[in-house]
Amino acid sequence: MILESVIIVILFSLSVWYLAKPLLERGGTVTSDKGAQVRSDLTLKKEEVLSTLSDLSLDRQMKKISEEEYRLLFDASVEEGAQILKKIDELPKKGGA
Repeated sequence: MILESVIIVILFSLSVWYLAKPLLERGGTVTSDKGAQVRSDLTLKKEEVLSTLSDLSLDRQMKKISEEEYRLLFDASVEEGAQILKKIDELPKKGGA
């Protein structure tokens, strides 16, 4: 009974330490730099759009999609990419200037 209690306390302590460690390393904030996270998310979306455009081109070359379908999807992807780039440009610069 006592051994089980000690094991439970040790496991609980390790769990709390494991969960608190990232917060302590960041100075106690969950998001130390929200702007950097937004920039990272937008950059990831940009890369996804570029990948989509590449896939569309390949699908068209392999005759998996029609020219009309390609054009619709291509135009939509380019529009999405342009919006993402605009959002990235509107973010504050990394140096805070």
